[in-house]
Amino acid sequence: MAYYKTKNQKINTIFMVIFLLVAPLFSAKQASAQCASCYCLVCQPVITGVHERFREHVEQEFIDYRTWLIETWYVETVLPAMMLMAEQLTTVSMLQVEIIGTFFDAKHQLETQRLFQTLVAEAHKDYHPSEGICEIGTGVKSLASSERRADLGQLAFANRMMQRQLLSVNTLSGEGDISDRESRLLQFRTVFCNPNDNSGNLNLLCEAGGNPAQYNMDVDFTSTIENKLTLDVDFTGPQAGAPPTPDEQNIFALSANIFANQVLPVIGDRLLATETHRPRALAFFYLRQRAIAAKRSVAQNSFAAITAMRSAGNGENAPFLKSIIQELGVGDDEIEHYIGVNPSYFAQMEILTKKMYQNPKFYANLYDKPVNVERKGAALQAIALMQDRDIYKSLLRSEAVLATLLETLAQDEHVRISRDLNQIKGQDEKVNN
Repeated sequence: MAYYKTKNQKINTIFMVIFLLVAPLFSAKQASAQCASCYCLVCQPVITGVHERFREHVEQEFIDYRTWLIETWYVETVLPAMMLMAEQLTTVSMLQVEIIGTFFDAKHQLETQRLFQTLVAEAHKDYHPSEGICEIGTGVKSLASSERRADLGQLAFANRMMQRQLLSVNTLSGEGDISDRESRLLQFRTVFCNPNDNSGNLNLLCEAGGNPAQYNMDVDFTSTIENKLTLDVDFTGPQAGAPPTPDEQNIFALSANIFANQVLPVIGDRLLATETHRPRALAFFYLRQRAIAAKRSVAQNSFAAITAMRSAGNGENAPFLKSIIQELGVGDDEIEHYIGVNPSYFAQMEILTKKMYQNPKFYANLYDKPVNVERKGAALQAIALMQDRDIYKSLLRSEAVLATLLETLAQDEHVRISRDLNQIKGQDEKVNN
């Protein structure tokens, strides 16, 4: 109602202004008609008064209109409405921002949940090992233990061969070459002698009751060692008084025939030194014999290493290795004959570096998760490093044998040059004297 009332006042004011504008015209025209014959001085005050009243009225109307426009229309009507509109817009905007924030929270929450679910799925996929990597892991089980047993066995076997050559006490050669040969001959007659050898003329020499499986094993390196992945030997400390196994008998006899078939002679202590511990001539001969034994020990070390690598392991991973060989189609009755009851270090490396990859299942299992394929690659690299290490050790032994051989071949030349140098030195001393 205030708005229409104000509007009517505005209309009345407009009509009033029009009237005031038109009214002076009629008044001036009437005054002109009445004072047509008068001077202008008579009409001028009338016109001036009318104009002054008209200006005062218009000015007052504008002042009233300004007052109404600011105090009534704007302050009382527009400004409260705008304030209410601003308050309402602010409230609605805050509600809208809260809704948008809720959407953002939900978006981040869902993205975080999706990220966690993706990571969980990747973890389940990446950290789920395949059967192939488990086979490799179980195949290398106790490999370090077998390698350690092989190293200790190498030392023990090499020490045993050296004690035999040096006629150490409490050995078969402790009483000299005669006792060594007699013990070896007795073992040959009872264990290794084959009556069919020597054109069948060994009937009287061979004793009955020998084991045909051990015939000629004292001279056959291929059958005794080379064709076997595991030997039933234990050089790391068998039980005292336990009889040697057939493989141990074969190896000891073979080593005696290959190295130092004739051991060093027995030389009495009085022949080596005087009562005052002065060395005699035979002492220098004994040193030369020991030099021969030292050079021979280099070759014996390679033989001991080859044999010890095939010594029986602890058998902890034997079931796993047997299952790998079984998958290749080998019969159950042949598996133990092939890799032994307790597979050796050499047998384990044979399976890990060769036999495992002869199974087509190994390549079919490569169609696996990329992470598992990388794990298999890392495992194969580790196995390759172990194999390279074994090759490196073998090359070191070959290098030592070759260096000893060259030293032996150059020994005569070394003696000749040393003799010539001593002669030159003697001639210089005569000239100086």
